[in-house]
This record gives sequence, C-alpha cells and structure tokens, in this order.
Amino acid sequence: MPDTTDFGKSYTEVSIMRDNCVIFTNSYRQQLRVVFDPDGTAFFCGPDLAVIAGYEAPQKAVTGGNKGVNRIDSVLRRVPWDNGVRRGRCDYTCFSAENAVKFLCRRPA
Repeated sequence: MPDTTDFGKSYTEVSIMRDNCVIFTNSYRQQLRVVFDPDGTAFFCGPDLAVIAGYEAPQKAVTGGNKGVNRIDSVLRRVPWDNGVRRGRCDYTCFSAENAVKFLCRRPA
C-alpha cells in the first residue's frame, strides 16, 4: 500500500484542465480529481480521496460510512472520467478542502 503521509510531495503530474477539473497523479498512478465551481471553489472527488487513504471500498467509505455523528458535509458534482477507451462525466460525492482534510484524518489504520 502506498505511503499517504507524503501526500503533497508525491504528486508531480498534473493533467490539462478539462471540464473545470484538474487531475493530479502520484507516483503510484493514483489520481485525485479536483473540480471547480464557477466561483472558483475547489471540490475534491471523494472516491479518489478514499483510494489514496487506503479504503478497500472507496465508494462505500464516502457514501455509506459518512453518517451519524462522524458525518462530513459533502456535495454532488459532475466529475469527468476517462478509462482510456471512453470518457464521460458522472455525479460523485465531493468534499471542500476543509472537509477533504477531515475525511483523510479519519482514514483506516
């Protein structure tokens, strides 16, 4: 499993901005998509954060585990995807910068 303690330093590749989204790729080829609202507010793609944090079920960690007293505010945003053959946009749970940090701080041991 990748070491996520060096999160900021390991991101070296940035793709071209497409559909108000910037994609950061680390040395482990993990991607972090950041989408921007028209006013410039950045939102971090929840499933991408969960993969980086080491969750075995990233989508479930973002949606299913985000309930009760530990709930972290999130929003749905249209995030582009590209699998090498096809590409499109889907609604994903996203976090503001502050809430992305909260989500990463509760990552699995």
